[in-house]
Amino acid sequence: MPNAPTQPPDNPSTADAPPPVPSRNALPGVRLRDAAHVWSWFRIDVPARVLPLTAVPLIWALAWGGGVHSVGLSADFALWAWLPLVPLAVIVALVSAEFVRRQGAVGSRATPGALALELSFFLVLNPVAEELFFRGLAQGRLAEYIGFLPALLIVATVFGFHHALAGFQRPFLLLATVGGLLFGTTLFIYGSVLPAIALHIAADIGIFLVGPWWSARTRRATAKPA
Repeated sequence: MPNAPTQPPDNPSTADAPPPVPSRNALPGVRLRDAAHVWSWFRIDVPARVLPLTAVPLIWALAWGGGVHSVGLSADFALWAWLPLVPLAVIVALVSAEFVRRQGAVGSRATPGALALELSFFLVLNPVAEELFFRGLAQGRLAEYIGFLPALLIVATVFGFHHALAGFQRPFLLLATVGGLLFGTTLFIYGSVLPAIALHIAADIGIFLVGPWWSARTRRATAKPA
């Protein structure tokens, strides 16, 4: 799982991860993420967390749920219904990026190899896994027993605070909980996990890609001589 935005948000790592490659022209504190550094956490998080979060809902759906639609993998809504999600996704990405900047992240930029790994993780693997498990399976099944609102609150809270396992601090845990409320409400409105995945992708882009770039750009601008 990626590391906390304040530690910084752009460099997910494990204890044995090598330090980011220094950039010849980088400002102090603005880091360069290379493929080896990203791979050091990618190779652990994907098999240990992402694959189980993806596999468990799919196995349940195929074995006992009657098909993947039981975990929200369906698009039984009109095509135009995606339109309101476009500005909402932009807002989610911008708010997430601004959150990172305001948390005082040092900022960073990625090499092409690092960016390729990060894009596969934040645009596909992570949002699909977490939404299938937390929204498609957990919220969907819990709502059958206790109703939508209690299930939404419980699952969003668990989702938000499970990021503490990766060292995220309280501000991010609260932000992730709010995100869980948004994603869960989207699932309820659309009856599908696909729009929730789209919004989750927007949040990940803001936090882990745009946010670090924005922070680095801000530091560069403020460091320019008057």
